[in-house]
Amino acid sequence: ASDGTETVKFEVDVERPQKRAAPIAKRELIAARFRNDQMPRVYALRPGFPDDAVHTNLGFEGQPPWLCLDERPWTDARTRFTAFQLIERIRWWLSATARGDLHADEQGPEALFAFDMTLVVPAPVIWGDWPKERALHVVSGTGTVRPHTVVMREAAQNAVSDGFFCILLEAEPQTMRRLRNAPQNLAQLDAALSAWGVHLSAKLRSLALDFLESSPQNLAARPLILLRVPLLRPDGSPTGQADLKAFTTVSDSFEAIGLALGVFLPAGEAATGNRRVARSLTADPQKTGENVATSILSVQADYCREVAAAGSGFAADTRRVTIVGAGALGSHLIEIMRRDGFGTWTIVDNDALLPHNVQRHRLGADLVGRAKASAMAVYLDAFVTGSRDETKAICADVTGTGDDVIDALRSADIVIDTSASVTVSRWLSDLDMKAPRLTAFYSPSGKDAVFLGEDPDRAVTADALEAQYYRAILEVPALNDHLSTDSQAYHYSGSCRAVSFRMSVHAASTLSGLLASEIHEHLKQTVPNIIVWRKTADQSIQRVVISVHKTTRHALSDWQVVVDAGLISTARQYRKAALPAETGGILLGTIDVYRRQICLVAVVPAPPDSRGDEEGFERGVKNLKSILADASRRTAGQVEYVGEWHSHPAGVPPKVSGKDMKQLVWLGLERALEDIPALMLIIADDDHSLNFAVAL
Repeated sequence: ASDGTETVKFEVDVERPQKRAAPIAKRELIAARFRNDQMPRVYALRPGFPDDAVHTNLGFEGQPPWLCLDERPWTDARTRFTAFQLIERIRWWLSATARGDLHADEQGPEALFAFDMTLVVPAPVIWGDWPKERALHVVSGTGTVRPHTVVMREAAQNAVSDGFFCILLEAEPQTMRRLRNAPQNLAQLDAALSAWGVHLSAKLRSLALDFLESSPQNLAARPLILLRVPLLRPDGSPTGQADLKAFTTVSDSFEAIGLALGVFLPAGEAATGNRRVARSLTADPQKTGENVATSILSVQADYCREVAAAGSGFAADTRRVTIVGAGALGSHLIEIMRRDGFGTWTIVDNDALLPHNVQRHRLGADLVGRAKASAMAVYLDAFVTGSRDETKAICADVTGTGDDVIDALRSADIVIDTSASVTVSRWLSDLDMKAPRLTAFYSPSGKDAVFLGEDPDRAVTADALEAQYYRAILEVPALNDHLSTDSQAYHYSGSCRAVSFRMSVHAASTLSGLLASEIHEHLKQTVPNIIVWRKTADQSIQRVVISVHKTTRHALSDWQVVVDAGLISTARQYRKAALPAETGGILLGTIDVYRRQICLVAVVPAPPDSRGDEEGFERGVKNLKSILADASRRTAGQVEYVGEWHSHPAGVPPKVSGKDMKQLVWLGLERALEDIPALMLIIADDDHSLNFAVAL
């Protein structure tokens, strides 16, 4: 052709099953149209070819069915395009259509119509939680991209509608097929929908008359007709999916539609305002709306929790989450999980956004000086529609006695602590509330991220997880420098306390994403977890999983001592290796004088200058000073000496002997200067005892 178009006709042999889902012939006549550097158009020329087959492009009256062979853009498809592949693709399309499996069940429903505009509406409009008829108005739109995109919101009640009036209609269930030709006007659209049990013209006539009598402001609106078509498989069973498309008029309002459908008459020049029309006493059946041009729209739900969840691969989750800390990690974590469709959030933080925070915070410099909690709540609700004021903010110190803080914590299903404060973490661990506590923080170097997650029953609480995390730091070689501060702190003002650590925003984003993923995985489980994510020098990420052991709590005077089964197991191994002689060493742990709690972290084996036999054990001192210094360095000063341990010979119960009592009394007097109890752990065959001494 003169325009550079070349058309080739040929026949294709088709492999078909005996029982066919569509009337595909054994041999089909095909035309392939080539034009310049465009994707070839392939048409089925045989009279009687099913013109409502799925995956055909919309044509015009008299045009043969145009097959949709490839969903990829031509710029991608042409990289491996050959004549042979085109023919094989056509054969595959015809065979799959004959079998009825061209459109998979798990695939989204194919559009029943082509569209020339995309409409974004509140999600309840699509999902059925929207009143059948409610006005919408345009809030934004793009006119430079095809198809146009128009965003709509609910119109104010009784306001003059400058947009659309929403009408929800449901068709009878249909097998997946297309309308062959696009309706060009209201009469054609009414005829197309009537075949599916939808009487559009009658609905529009009724609405137009109602508006004239009771809400004339809506006469200026155009109808937005949302059609939901439940889809059936070829065997008649429901697919569980529905096609949802929208129609509107190109320019005609309800006022013009009433005239076009014969229910209105012009009111004359004396009419004012919206009363330019009057009701016709007798509707004209000859007026079917042929002069009302229609347009087809694609409908998408506005961004909301359900859309976010679907896009991220999660189920929408409305569990109540209280997060403590809206700093760098907290801000990233909340946004990531909110964009995952997860949680109804309450943010607790008593700090304000300062200039140096903006480096790795989700909030921008325009919000410097604002309370982090309230600013984050506004920020989060702004990008998820339908959630105005859903996120709650409490601008307060979590460890205070405010009722709002306590209520937010006790009413939560999940509590996430991103405060990076040992004090806050332990306070939350002690608080009487049902929700499991999940602790997340960056390491001081900014290279690692830590997650401590309680189990749903809180069998192992956050303070016990903290102690076992410290033991891993002491025992796992990969964590030797985990809590080092090689990023170097810097002062962001002249105050001696105005110190922060260096951490790039890409590191914060990477580690926050990993922690968000870890939280999702943890909430699927029923066990406690300790996980460390490490960013190595070669930019790879290492996930270190730390074993968690059951704990027991011992009340010793007004103190509480927490011991876990892992520590006892290690002590038993040392005892077994030394039998028949006794052995022992020192105990390492954390001490919280304010909470009157000691958590045992590790047992240190006997120093090399120790002496032990079947009659007793005398602990040496060699290397202990360096061991204690190293333990303090690795754990950022949290782990220290807390007492002694030793074993008893086979057959001897773990009771305190006379010699043990003398040593325990001496230890008690030594520790009395700091008002800390002396601890002595005794390991026997199948039992152990924890003993203490407190100077009165």
